[in-house]
Amino acid sequence: SCGMDTQAEEKGKIFDVIVVGAGAGGISAGRELQKKGMNAIILEARSRIGGRACTTAESEFGYPIDLGGQWIHSASKENPLFRQAAEWNLLGHVVHPSHCRSFHHGFSTSRPRGWYLDVKSGEVMSRSKTNKASRAYRNVMNSLDVDPKKDQSLREVLEPLIKRENESLDNVDRSMLTSFLEGIEEYEGNELELLSAQFYEFDTGTIQGGNADVRCGYGQLVKRIAEESKLDIRLEQKVVNVEGWGMKKKNNKFVTISTAKGEIYRCRCCILALPIGVYKSGSVAISPNPPVENLETTYFNKIAIEFDSKFPKVNSKDGCVIEADHHVSELMPFGDCRNKFRRFMNFSRFSARNVWLGYTTVAYSKRMVSLSDEQVLADALEVFKSAFGNTNSDSGDGRKQNIVTLPKVKKYIVANWTKDPLSLGSWTCVPVGGSEKDIRRLERGFPEYGLFYAGECANVSELGTIHGAYMAGIRAARQAIELVAMHSS
Repeated sequence: SCGMDTQAEEKGKIFDVIVVGAGAGGISAGRELQKKGMNAIILEARSRIGGRACTTAESEFGYPIDLGGQWIHSASKENPLFRQAAEWNLLGHVVHPSHCRSFHHGFSTSRPRGWYLDVKSGEVMSRSKTNKASRAYRNVMNSLDVDPKKDQSLREVLEPLIKRENESLDNVDRSMLTSFLEGIEEYEGNELELLSAQFYEFDTGTIQGGNADVRCGYGQLVKRIAEESKLDIRLEQKVVNVEGWGMKKKNNKFVTISTAKGEIYRCRCCILALPIGVYKSGSVAISPNPPVENLETTYFNKIAIEFDSKFPKVNSKDGCVIEADHHVSELMPFGDCRNKFRRFMNFSRFSARNVWLGYTTVAYSKRMVSLSDEQVLADALEVFKSAFGNTNSDSGDGRKQNIVTLPKVKKYIVANWTKDPLSLGSWTCVPVGGSEKDIRRLERGFPEYGLFYAGECANVSELGTIHGAYMAGIRAARQAIELVAMHSS
């Protein structure tokens, strides 16, 4: 059973360490504690492990799809998850981020060797045209000059640079430049108006490397690590209260943890590995309060859709013939749809089924807290109707009408991390008013209260990444081991 069945709490038992949360950070903390012979358990609110590393079963869509973290960033031997995936022969493609950037004006298809199709005209755009916008983007980013004495948003710093470049660009080039800049929001997970320019320029990444995908899915990698380690993980144990040393009794040197089922656990030290959104919401009462007032959560959701048949070779509403099968690797919306979805990836390249994975914009992700899955699907289908829908303008009685038809939706899954009460957002970002010092406070934890923090929010060098969470778990476990040893001697 790999120790992952919920077990009854041993009455009166005091654990060395209890880890709250079985995401990547909690798993790595558990492994490190296990290596050092600590009497430790992991409490997880969900019925599964992995947290925001969540992958569908291959049978679900014919190919494993990551609903949470998708790429191993900083793909190199210094990254422990990259090393593990390589050892188990689970690595897919390893690419550098600069090779992944693409722009699509209207609806378009990714073409080999950087070709771009302008759906409005139906013509492949010239390399010189795309290069012009790319150069403008590089000029903007290379000219980024942040005054360390000013607390500015990234938008404030970028705006005059964008204005300067736009003077020498036509409308299409300007749209391309805007698309490249929107990619920053997608990558950072929040609006340019909210992101701290100082932290954006702060060189956080200590591990160099590109991006790598995991053939079985990132969530499956984290799950396998936990299973092979045979950790004592107790599922469906939602923690509602954590009290550090001496919060109620002055000389009490135990951390007290309460669950929604009314169970009480005590330990010498606690490692918290929860999402930043949970800390900020106060849905888990933690004493002392987590030092997250100057940090923010990000907003990035997904929808996986399978249609019951392939899209035919059709004319789009803009009059451009599109090969709507595996030749279309990526779809980027145009017009109103672009405010909701950043892109759709075509998984028909890997599966015999017509499966697409959509990424929502930051603004739409925030709205999704009040949207049903059905509403999100309806909005997503508008993208496909505009791109691949078969438009019929003949009503049969002389009147003109537009009827857009698509293959039927066979199944779909919405990964709404914004609405999920156990995540309340995606990863961590530093907004205006915050700095790397706020993350270092989480890295230090509260040893005077027996509390330490794991997870991606507690790693200043690899913030917002699954491997960053994993590395933070190792660091937090070592802090806990040292503290337990100190008070046991």
